[in-house]
Amino acid sequence: MVREEAQRLGLNGEVHIRADGVVEVWAEGEPAAVDQLIEWCGHGPPPSEVVGVDVVEVEPDHAQGFGVAH
Repeated sequence: MVREEAQRLGLNGEVHIRADGVVEVWAEGEPAAVDQLIEWCGHGPPPSEVVGVDVVEVEPDHAQGFGVAH
């Protein structure tokens, strides 16, 4: 679901769902679109139960597309 939302917003990056259920997202693109994705992550898709969102800014790595890491 994060991937689809990121693609809709025109972002590049990657999503990874860890074994402990934590979802990590790296997103690059227009700042307003990144902000929209952060807001979306605050509630996630139904029936998600989001308990918090931590945001860390890092240098972009010029990703192409939006993938899912395994």
